[in-house]
Amino acid sequence: MKTITTICTENHPGYPDPLIMTVEVSDDATVEDIVEAVIQLRLEEIDVDIDEIRESFQVHFGREGDLTRQDLIFDWRM
Repeated sequence: MKTITTICTENHPGYPDPLIMTVEVSDDATVEDIVEAVIQLRLEEIDVDIDEIRESFQVHFGREGDLTRQDLIFDWRM
C-alpha cells in the first residue's frame, strides 16, 4: 500500500475551495483507481448522490506520500 496526496476541486456552490485529500491505495493502483479512491473518500465525508460527485468533483494533482506541515509552503485555509 502507498499513500497518495491529491489536490481536488468541487464545482459545488457551497464549497468552491481546493481540497487536499490523502488516500491509501495498492502499490499497482492506476490513476483511475486513485481517482475512485478519492471520490469514495469524499462520499464518506459528505452526504450527496454519487452521480453528483462524479459530475462536480475533479482530481487535479497527485503525489506519492503524505503531506506534512514541513511540506507546506503556504495553505491559506489553515
